[in-house]
Amino acid sequence: MKPIRLPALPSTRTMKRVLAALLFLLVLLGGIAAIPRADLLHAVGTAKDFVDLLVDGIRPAVERVAGRAERVFDENQDRDRTARTMPKVHRPGGISGSARVIDGDTLMVGSKRVRLFGIDAPESEQRCRAAGRSWPCGREATRALAGRIDGLPIACDERTRDDYGRSVAVCRRGGTDLNRWMVAQGWALAYRRYSQDYVAAERTAKSSRRGMWRGEFVPPWEWRRG
Repeated sequence: MKPIRLPALPSTRTMKRVLAALLFLLVLLGGIAAIPRADLLHAVGTAKDFVDLLVDGIRPAVERVAGRAERVFDENQDRDRTARTMPKVHRPGGISGSARVIDGDTLMVGSKRVRLFGIDAPESEQRCRAAGRSWPCGREATRALAGRIDGLPIACDERTRDDYGRSVAVCRRGGTDLNRWMVAQGWALAYRRYSQDYVAAERTAKSSRRGMWRGEFVPPWEWRRG
C-alpha cells in the first residue's frame, strides 16, 4: 500500500506575508467604517469632481490629436485612391534604327514593334479588285513600304501606345514622312478615327487613282470586321 503524501505547507515567510496583508485589509476596512457616511460621500464626490476636471482639461487636446490623425488618414486614403484610378501618363519618345516591314502600316524598328500613326493599310491577306479582277493589295502595300525604306535607317516620333502595347508613331526615312507617303501613293487610307493629318494626301491619291484607288476595295477597318 502506497503512503499518502500530504501537500506541502507554505513556508513560514509566506504565511507571515499573508497574515500581514489580511491584517492591513482589516485595519483599512475598519478605518473606512469609522468615517462618517457624510464625510465618506463628500470624499468620493471630491475625487469624482477631480477626475471630471482632469478629463475636461485634456479632452480638447485629445480631440485635436484625434482630428488631426483622422485628417491625415483621410488624405492618405484619397491619395492612394487617386493613384489607383489615375490613368498612367505615357511620355512619347523617339525610336530609330533599321526597320523590318511587317505589313503596310506596321514595322519592327530594332526590337520595337511600331504602328504607323494616322493611317490604315490593307492587311497582308486582303485583296482588292481592279478591271474586274482580284489582286493582292495587302501584299502590294507591304512591298511598297519595304521598297521605300530600302533597308535604310528610319526615325520614328512616337505619339502614343495602342491597346496591344505597340508604339504608334510617325516614321521618316530622311526627309520623307512614310505615313504620308503611303497614303499619297494609295497604299493606305487616312485613319480619320484617330487623326485628320493625312486626309489631304488621301484625296490626292484618290483623284490620281493610285494604288488601291485604281479599282474597288473594302476599307481595312471594315475588312477586319469580317
